[in-house]
Amino acid sequence: MAYEYFNYNDRWEKILQEEAMKDVKEELLNEDSQGRIVDLGFEKLAAKNLQTLFGKVAYAVAEFLARNYGGSFTLFKKPITWAYIREVSDDEIERMQVIELPEGVYTVQYLAKEYPDIVKAVFAKSKDFEDIKIELSGFITKISKKKAAEEYSFIKFPNGWYWANLCSGNDEGEAKEMQHCGSDSRGGLYSLRDKNHHSHITLTYNKEENIVYQIKGKQNAQPDKKYWWALRKEKEGDPDGFFDKTEAFLKDLEIGNELKTFINPQSSNYDLMYERVKRFKGLQTLNVNISCRIDPEEGTKNYTLYFYFIARMYEEERDLFMKQVEDKLPLQTVEREERYKQGEHWIYFTFEYYPEAMLRLDWTKEKLNSFFDEWEKEVELTCNQIEEIIKGFS
Repeated sequence: MAYEYFNYNDRWEKILQEEAMKDVKEELLNEDSQGRIVDLGFEKLAAKNLQTLFGKVAYAVAEFLARNYGGSFTLFKKPITWAYIREVSDDEIERMQVIELPEGVYTVQYLAKEYPDIVKAVFAKSKDFEDIKIELSGFITKISKKKAAEEYSFIKFPNGWYWANLCSGNDEGEAKEMQHCGSDSRGGLYSLRDKNHHSHITLTYNKEENIVYQIKGKQNAQPDKKYWWALRKEKEGDPDGFFDKTEAFLKDLEIGNELKTFINPQSSNYDLMYERVKRFKGLQTLNVNISCRIDPEEGTKNYTLYFYFIARMYEEERDLFMKQVEDKLPLQTVEREERYKQGEHWIYFTFEYYPEAMLRLDWTKEKLNSFFDEWEKEVELTCNQIEEIIKGFS
């Protein structure tokens, strides 16, 4: 049936249904148009139903139906129920002598409360339900963006632009306008929008970790350079950009070095830290492997460097090993894993090394390199000590 074209975005429809039903019986019936609807050729019951459903815009809807569907449109020629019927069979609906309200009814009702003139204009110029679907969906997008600007602005700029917190890691509207996936499980999406609510940059920000995981322009491209001012202010006196306000760290491996350096002048230090961390893995011995990670401290430029020694030994040797190292090395068992390698059954114990190493991203490169040089010696010495103790078992 033609009314099936009333099905719009499911997410919006649920919201609009709830809003529309709150006061649909109260304020919508302020235009006595039943008589005019009958004059268009509708039966009295159909005119009453249209008036009850669409209130302010009832005549515009009826005129649209008469103009484009004539007498073949029978949806509104039964008594109405205000129950939202979705899981009732067609036979039962027929027996109850009620109509199943199409989902798009609620969209029209919702918009008619605040934007009756716009809804009337849409019905007046439309030739079919597909036209109405496109027009009203477009208008819903506009008002939803306006609402986002009013309620979810994260940063506002003097020129009317703003960063909108989309409050989710997935946003269909952002995906459609920016022509990318609009989804990231690592954090929430934030959108740079102009004063007309059009999107220009999408980024993923994890507030707890204070890390930006990706920055995208249209079609997943790097953001246009003319919008970089909203990411980081270029000079004193300019409004603070996203990274000025949050002091977030960038962890997007796909953007170019120019933008990376512009956003975070210390990004080269960030790269240096992770390059030096990789070198620890080269310190392994026959029975001991090195593992390590760097964790940021929320809201600061501090990082913690954790070291792990994965030692291969038999189950019964673990207690003996710990007894020999507890007075010499600050180790704590954090994991036990059984493995079969080349037909042999081994137990791999992971020991976390204390104390942890503290460093800062804003150190000079010389200081960072000196820090890692010292810890390489410390870790290599510890690795060799563990190896010697394990060799003593055989």
